[in-house]
Amino acid sequence: MGRLVLGLDIGITSVGYGVIDIDRNEFVDYGVRLFKEGTAANNEERRTKRGARRLKRRKVNRLADMKKLLMKLGILDDQYVPLNNPYEIRKKGLSNKLLNNELATAILHITKNRGTCLESNADETQDEESTKNILSKNAQELKDKYICEIQLSRLEESGKIRGINNNFKTEDYLKELNKILENQELEDDTINKIKEIVARRRHYDQGPGSEKSPTPYGSYRMENGELVHVNLIDMMRGKCSVFPDQLRAPQQSYSAELFNLLNDLNNLKINGEKLSSTEKQKIIDFVNEKGGITVKQLLKLIDVEITEISGFRIDKNEKPLITEFKGYKKVLKVFKNHNQESLLNDKSIVDTIMDINTKIKSIDERSDQLKQVLPSLDTSIINDLASIKGVSGYHSLSLKALNLINNEMLKTEMNQMQVLHQLDMFDKNVIETTRDKNTQEQKRRIKNNQKFYENKNDEVNKFLKEAGYNPENINAKTKMKIRLYIEQDAKSAYTLQDINLKELIEDEKAYEIDHIIPISISLDDSFNNKVLTTHDENQEKGNLTPISAFLKGKFHNGNLNTYKVFIRNNKNLNRKKKEYLLCEDDITRYEVVQNFINRNLVDTSYTCRTVMNTLVHYFKDNEINTKVHTKK
Repeated sequence: MGRLVLGLDIGITSVGYGVIDIDRNEFVDYGVRLFKEGTAANNEERRTKRGARRLKRRKVNRLADMKKLLMKLGILDDQYVPLNNPYEIRKKGLSNKLLNNELATAILHITKNRGTCLESNADETQDEESTKNILSKNAQELKDKYICEIQLSRLEESGKIRGINNNFKTEDYLKELNKILENQELEDDTINKIKEIVARRRHYDQGPGSEKSPTPYGSYRMENGELVHVNLIDMMRGKCSVFPDQLRAPQQSYSAELFNLLNDLNNLKINGEKLSSTEKQKIIDFVNEKGGITVKQLLKLIDVEITEISGFRIDKNEKPLITEFKGYKKVLKVFKNHNQESLLNDKSIVDTIMDINTKIKSIDERSDQLKQVLPSLDTSIINDLASIKGVSGYHSLSLKALNLINNEMLKTEMNQMQVLHQLDMFDKNVIETTRDKNTQEQKRRIKNNQKFYENKNDEVNKFLKEAGYNPENINAKTKMKIRLYIEQDAKSAYTLQDINLKELIEDEKAYEIDHIIPISISLDDSFNNKVLTTHDENQEKGNLTPISAFLKGKFHNGNLNTYKVFIRNNKNLNRKKKEYLLCEDDITRYEVVQNFINRNLVDTSYTCRTVMNTLVHYFKDNEINTKVHTKK
């Protein structure tokens, strides 16, 4: 085989390829790869399946390790066969010594089904909320019973115990297992080894791999031939804009929140005069004691009227804003509950706590870390601090930079940008770079777009509440259907049939979202190219434009003139969507298709550059003498 040339024709939904032997002047291979449209639902399904595979794999490993231990202890042998009704055996073991095959059956059954452990303090999903409600109900029954007793009772009553209601905490399974093992004349060390296998759990924030199987994508990895353990969030949190060798500070650290407050205060003017250092310190002292301050409290503290002060940040409703101390308030509450708030005179303690709580989500791991760095704190305080919820995000600056700038902002009238210039710390080409590149018109457009979509979301949520539904229980796809429902005046897009709101919300298959101009032609997956239709309408239209479908007699229940009048008179529809809905072009013609394609050249050119760079690096790393070009 001679010298080869690979050609790629990259599009939004496909990539064509051809391999040519330029010495023989012939094709070696050619074809096209079509891409499925990626959606949030596809991503969620993929993550769910991957998670299920991991859970199954870990369960298999847990059972294998338990069998290995039981064989070593002489409880299990090669002839072992699990006995029927393990629930009765487990109940028997609560008060009696079991035979080896009975004990093995009970232990392995608990090992396989060892319950749940919702111990992370990341924001809860709806499924987790539902699980916690069931765990709470089951906990009431467990006050004077063990899990096996409840399960056996349910089995006798209904003939089954599987399902979401059969959800118990791992700690309750361990409580039952401990009771069974106490009756088996086993040594404490043996009991602990058995319980350790049942209880072991991999924290989700550790990533893939393990100590025995390191991977560059997990928390255990090889560096310079040595095994090291890293915190994955630390690896992703980024470096300081001012001191590139420093990690960014937690967003809810005291130093970061003080930085935001001082920046707010140094932008304020009272009758044209800036706040003095004494006034700023007075406000900070109030925050230190109370955990935060409101605009109303600030005005009262410095004894001014709202009409006398200017420079506040404002929200979308034009109301003045002041920095909230979300993180400090949570930490202060814990210390006050234990009458230990005096310990927070040293605010670096808050920074340390929020640093640990931001990068670690597991309560147990948080507790371990807090005990190591703050050994003087009581265990009860440590546990409460580790259980703080809603801690996430990082500032653009490090604690080192924040403390330096905070000191200057307290003493002077300068805000953060002025301080950075004054201290010659600004010219780093990293601070506010994306914003600096925006023109005033772009900023205004971004702000208006954000406000527009906020209003649309609020409109949908308000509509759902008025219809008697909790917006938090409605998924994003249904909310988009509701938005289209409102836009279309409660009528289907093409034949203008009345849409049943109850069916729309409660039955995800009752109505469908259709691309007005087929996405294979328009390459447009935006809201402007989407409408709400009945299933029949969508099938009848197929890969045509609405007007073409009418002219071909596809819509049996629709009238073209009525449709056109409705679209033209509908003030909810913007100009672009009306153009799509009333498009009379023949989308089978080359010129029409080319017009749609030209609109997407910016996207494809970016993709081409990305692929080109990937190929260049590949050939360079593998020392293959190859040239890579892109052609228009």
